[in-house]
Amino acid sequence: MRLLTKSVLLAAAAAFTFSMTASAATFSEFRLDQSGSDASEYIELFGTPGESLDGLHIIIIGDGTGAGAGGAVEGIIDLTGSSIPADGYFLIAETTFGTGGLGLTGSVDLTTNVNFENSDNLTLLLVTALNDSINVGSGFGGSDLDVDDDNVIDASGDYGGDGGDDGAPFGSIVDELGIVETVGSGDLVYSSTTVGPDGSFVPANAFLCSTGWQIGAFGGGDDTPGVANNCPVPVQNKSWGEIKRTIN
Repeated sequence: MRLLTKSVLLAAAAAFTFSMTASAATFSEFRLDQSGSDASEYIELFGTPGESLDGLHIIIIGDGTGAGAGGAVEGIIDLTGSSIPADGYFLIAETTFGTGGLGLTGSVDLTTNVNFENSDNLTLLLVTALNDSINVGSGFGGSDLDVDDDNVIDASGDYGGDGGDDGAPFGSIVDELGIVETVGSGDLVYSSTTVGPDGSFVPANAFLCSTGWQIGAFGGGDDTPGVANNCPVPVQNKSWGEIKRTIN
């Protein structure tokens, strides 16, 4: 697996600049797999309460069908018309959320088709100004954002399949995350921020903490969709003298 750094991406884009947007919504948690049917797939964003998500899209990039080693758009989630709720956690899930045996609860802010592929490397991008020609095709395998499979998102492309250049894929990258099953092989990952693998598997659940991304249990128990993440409490080693000074 090769990781795309922002410096490489900026150099390759030339006149068209992919940039990170400061002080904006970020990926906070996800679930992409569970035992049986994946009824409770979700993506959670964290942001400032009241922050508008107008003009933002989440795109899920994998291999798709006939797209080589990567770059195929497998899912698109339009966030237009939404905003970060008062608690700061914006939950995106399917109509079947909460079923399937995990016992997940949480107030869903946007109900849509999450469309995660299991058992593969994936990339989540939160972007502005998504090109209208980009599509997911039939099932997995829509527009290819990396036609030559060089692990750099193309500065422009033919996303609609009509032989013409449709221009830049999007305006800027607000946040990004690579979800990894295999290192050194598998689909290309288009983010320098990654989580996984979980042993020999892709993480079924993961959540962001101050120390970075943490992998949750496949069978549940670590998920906190729509509320603060279940981050471990740091352990501080102190001498008895330090403890006594704190008490006094």
